[in-house]
Amino acid sequence: MTTHRIITLFVAGVSAVGLVAGGCKSDREPPRPPAISNDGAAVGNVKRSGRKETFQKDGKQIGGSYDRIWGETFTADGRGVAFLAEREGKRLVVRNGKQSGGEYDRVSNPTFSKDGKSWAFVAVSGSKTFVVKDGAKASKDYESVGTPAFSSDGSSLAFVANVGSKTFVVKDGVALTGEYDDVERPRFVGGRKSLAFVARRGNMRFLVRDGKRLSKDYDRIWGWAFSPDGSSLAMLVQLGTKTFVLRDRSRVGDTFDPDVAVGPVFSPDGSSVICALKLGTWYLVRDGQRSETGFRADAVVQLLPGPSSSVAAKALSRRKWFVMKDGTRLEGVYDAMSALSTSADGRILVYTGVQDGKATTVEVPW
Repeated sequence: MTTHRIITLFVAGVSAVGLVAGGCKSDREPPRPPAISNDGAAVGNVKRSGRKETFQKDGKQIGGSYDRIWGETFTADGRGVAFLAEREGKRLVVRNGKQSGGEYDRVSNPTFSKDGKSWAFVAVSGSKTFVVKDGAKASKDYESVGTPAFSSDGSSLAFVANVGSKTFVVKDGVALTGEYDDVERPRFVGGRKSLAFVARRGNMRFLVRDGKRLSKDYDRIWGWAFSPDGSSLAMLVQLGTKTFVLRDRSRVGDTFDPDVAVGPVFSPDGSSVICALKLGTWYLVRDGQRSETGFRADAVVQLLPGPSSSVAAKALSRRKWFVMKDGTRLEGVYDAMSALSTSADGRILVYTGVQDGKATTVEVPW
């Protein structure tokens, strides 16, 4: 029998509700669900009084009152937090209780560096779209800009930009060589210098790293990942109507026709590639082989492989979060849930959920 260790704490000011998009709510409607940091260390919620909204972190108000608050985002360690706010028709970003930058027509959710010391977001002012970093304008003006991405050490910033018919990647203020019809959000790999992304020309997509193609053309690239040591590349791709796993450009296992796909991710030792496919119900797929049993969920948002052949999935069903582990649904459903993580010794699956005003940390042996 699997033993669970559960630690439950009351969270001030948090109510149990379903997921609701950010926006002004009438006093008769239930409050929005809490926001929770990825490590489960901090919980925040929006409270409405009359026509104004305030944000509370762990029961203490952060910042002032605004016409509307949404898009709460925590730093990786849960110590810092930012949210989007609206005041007299203008939108702004509030970080740790203070306004970051100016007031704009539109703003994106902020992105934090891994250490939480830097942050960036996209702002729109009239016909100008640009990036704001650490409270100051940090790019030229473009027609559109994608969500910025930080390198692991926070020293480098990249994003996708568009001018006319040209779509390209900008890294540290310099447009990289290569123009495409579309580019997905870039990701830093192997430190601060190497940058990879999925690009599209015509109807076909391919993976690019540091200006060089890493793959053939595919109708769709669901996802990609490098192994923990960086020596192996896995991709989940679609060609025609068939979806399959690639490892170092070679197909692995069977083909599928999913409605939705998540992954791939590598096992901690890099020996296996895991993804989740919705084939009516959700199934885990390891090295191209589908699990015997599936599970029902509206969405799967995270896969976390553990030691040996274990794998956990963070899933959402009917506006409630839950965890699947090795084909078994663990006890507990939550209004909000942290990211799944593994203890420092690699032996314990850890996550925190909030339900009925209580934050519960669950520890389950892998």
